[in-house]
Amino acid sequence: NAWAFQMLGGALHQAGQVDEAEAAYRKAIAADPSAAGGAWTNLGTLFYETNRMVPAVEAFRQALVLEPASGLMHRNLGDALARQGRAEDARAEWRQGAALSAAVLRVNPKELSELTNAAVCQAKLGERTAALHTVATALQVAPAHRESLYAAAVAHALVGDPQAGLRYLKQALEKGASATRAAADDDLANLRALPGYPALVTRLAPQKGG
Repeated sequence: NAWAFQMLGGALHQAGQVDEAEAAYRKAIAADPSAAGGAWTNLGTLFYETNRMVPAVEAFRQALVLEPASGLMHRNLGDALARQGRAEDARAEWRQGAALSAAVLRVNPKELSELTNAAVCQAKLGERTAALHTVATALQVAPAHRESLYAAAVAHALVGDPQAGLRYLKQALEKGASATRAAADDDLANLRALPGYPALVTRLAPQKGG
């Protein structure tokens, strides 16, 4: 069924078996096209990670057809558009992502996924004060959660405070965030020149054969 194919795709994706993961995601989409927002998102992420921006944009757009109120999906689309050099289109998606998350937060101010998405979108838009305020709220809601810590790393990196970003990244990785994800994350690019970064990611990356 669709869920089984999506889970299989996720496992293959994490294992680096890109072609097999793509095939599994496509089977998930074919099995239940009307509920395939997650599978389209995962497929878009796979394309993004392998630098195939045209199909990544298309996959994220398909996800948004099914889940138009998802702030995270707008952020994903914005990231892919930015990689294509379409800066204004990217900013429009990040603005929409932040606005949709803000709408949810007006109803549930402690919704962690929306707090982290809003903070990262605000940071991408250069809204330093808003981004740091939002991520501080996420950290108050879930001070030891890997997603709030990872969002804090990203937000601080994007607004020009890489030392704080590295501190939060260390905490996020220690709480179980993916070192592989961090190593590939464009948003953390300005952390990679810091002296402590290579050893941190290497030390906390999954060990083969372990």
